[in-house]
Amino acid sequence: MAQWSDSIVNSSTVASASESQIGSTISIPNNQDWLITGLWWQHSQGGTARISIPQLSGMRGVYMINSEGGDSLSPAADGSSIWYNTNFVVKGPANIELYCTPTAATSDVAYAMMNYQVTTKGSAQ
Repeated sequence: MAQWSDSIVNSSTVASASESQIGSTISIPNNQDWLITGLWWQHSQGGTARISIPQLSGMRGVYMINSEGGDSLSPAADGSSIWYNTNFVVKGPANIELYCTPTAATSDVAYAMMNYQVTTKGSAQ
């Protein structure tokens, strides 16, 4: 068994006020469990964001978009936007999708960042 922490940033141009997937589907391998520890989203028009994990069928996973300011954690890059601390385990194999629904249909890049801790099952490779 091995354990480590990591993060992933997905981005996509979103030009609609309807829900749009940000980046590609994130796949968790069969031999891993991921503890999702934090989530953050950005789009210039604000709005809502959602994490979708079909394996967690009862999960709503809806949050307010954290930042409207560029590709930094806050407009002034001073860390002032709110980071969503989370604490849920996803056992592989599983897929995770990240979405946003801006308040207005303005074309801009949306970002989604997810922090997680990986635990491998069985012998470390």
